[in-house]
Amino acid sequence: MKYALVDGIKTEATPKAQGKCLCCGAEVIAKCGEKRAWHWAHKNNEECNYSKKEPKTQWHLDWQNYFPKEWQEVRCPEDNPIHIADIKTPEGLVVEFQHSYISAGAKLAREQFHKNMIWVVDGTRLKKDFIRFYEKFNNLEPLGINREKNILLYKVKFMDNLLPECWRELTVPVYFDFRIEKTDDIENEKEKILRNLIWGFFRINQWVFAVSMPHDCFVEYVKQNKLKEIYQYAWQLIANSIKTPQKQVPKTINQAKGVRRSIVLPSNASARKINRLMTKYPGSRF
Repeated sequence: MKYALVDGIKTEATPKAQGKCLCCGAEVIAKCGEKRAWHWAHKNNEECNYSKKEPKTQWHLDWQNYFPKEWQEVRCPEDNPIHIADIKTPEGLVVEFQHSYISAGAKLAREQFHKNMIWVVDGTRLKKDFIRFYEKFNNLEPLGINREKNILLYKVKFMDNLLPECWRELTVPVYFDFRIEKTDDIENEKEKILRNLIWGFFRINQWVFAVSMPHDCFVEYVKQNKLKEIYQYAWQLIANSIKTPQKQVPKTINQAKGVRRSIVLPSNASARKINRLMTKYPGSRF
């Protein structure tokens, strides 16, 4: 854990420091070695929801440090310390950073607890994860570019083997970070481009979308509470590709008679049309 309470103040670990766990209130001591990032650990090896989370890696800490200290490691709910969110914004969005393996059950339990959350996954932990994504990149059908929002949006034609199995369900949005330290060693220019963007995946009814953007843009979207603009943008494409929204949406996009093969980005989408779709198809998840 990065923070503990020292004299009632949320504090990072320093040599020989002692404090109390943010979650369970037990005594914790600072671990400040040379091999691992400095962190707090329970003095008597007590188990709590906080201690059960994965150990903080430098990747994990670097991501947390993109955001204000007040947003980092927040008790949820605040008056009853049950879970500690990696990041919780003032608007209530929880961002969880995941480096190590997580079981499907543990993943779902955390999603059901926080509800309004997204994942950021370290896509470099296993080399095969990026190789799989790179080889299956043609599963993404480009829908268009929005230069104002600085994003590229895709429709995912097939989810099979595109992502690690644990993350294919997409019950909440998942963003993959494939960056590596030494990009100079990469000869393939396409691979460099894919690695230097963050890749998000989210589901709206039967549609699965992917979005790519620079990492700093993603951080700003979170800070400014504007991630939903991306999902609304996806709805704009759907709204302008379905000729008869009054009919029931088919179970698969291939059955949709009103869906054009080539989708053109709208220059001025109708907010009323989007709202009608959202009302008619409330099962969208984002």
